[in-house]
Amino acid sequence: MDSPYAIHIRCDGSMDYDSKQTGGYGFVIEFPDSVGLAPIERFVKADGQGIHRLEMMAVLAGMNELLRFQKANSSLLRDVSGVTIHSDRLSVSDDEMNNPYRIQEYRRRKWKTRDGNPVKHSDLLDSIDKARKKLDDVISGRIEIKYTREKQNKTADKLSRQGKRSGTESKIARKGMRAKVGKRKLSGTELKHNLLAAGDVLDVHVYHKNPVQEEYEIRAEIMDGNYTGRTIRAFVSLEQELNLHRWHFYRVKITDVTTYAIRIESLEEIEDVY
Repeated sequence: MDSPYAIHIRCDGSMDYDSKQTGGYGFVIEFPDSVGLAPIERFVKADGQGIHRLEMMAVLAGMNELLRFQKANSSLLRDVSGVTIHSDRLSVSDDEMNNPYRIQEYRRRKWKTRDGNPVKHSDLLDSIDKARKKLDDVISGRIEIKYTREKQNKTADKLSRQGKRSGTESKIARKGMRAKVGKRKLSGTELKHNLLAAGDVLDVHVYHKNPVQEEYEIRAEIMDGNYTGRTIRAFVSLEQELNLHRWHFYRVKITDVTTYAIRIESLEEIEDVY
């Protein structure tokens, strides 16, 4: 049961699946009745981020806004006990990506997975964890990020949609590299990596490029063979990314297969005969 003395931050992200990934995020900070403060609502525009980053950016922005408010009004929050940050995306909660013990393990491995691949959204995971520790220093009680069903998160959802339409652009979005998204030719689902092996050669159409730390995650659809129309996710270096353009077709060779991703090298660009 939630403490009646806890602060609740409800967060959400919203995105159109267009070529610009038009998006925004919003949050509302709700104070306990005993404090007698009106809620704080914010919404922000952030294009080209992807829905997962938008959800995380909403969480981070809500935490930082509460830190700013606490610094200016510490006496008003003296009797507060705990902060619960709500997201309607399970993977953003403490049960998954933002688990402090998992983040500690990522740091120990220098933000690599057990397979050696870069951890996606490591910049936001790092910032959220640091913001949590700052909140823990100034507000008593537990600081948790909790999964909440969409129907219980309607105010944040409304704010995120408002941010997408008319908000001020996020500073986080402006300073980071953005995903580059193109239209697909086909409509198949993602292929499980264990169906592929190092040495396999595929003809693919590149439609999405997303920066992940010092590499790029490429998404492409397979254009020939038994898996025609299915998609793959692959990591490439920054140098390789420069030679892989969206809407272009390539013959690629798989160099490594791990649990969550594959690695490829481009053999040659091929003509669009599809």
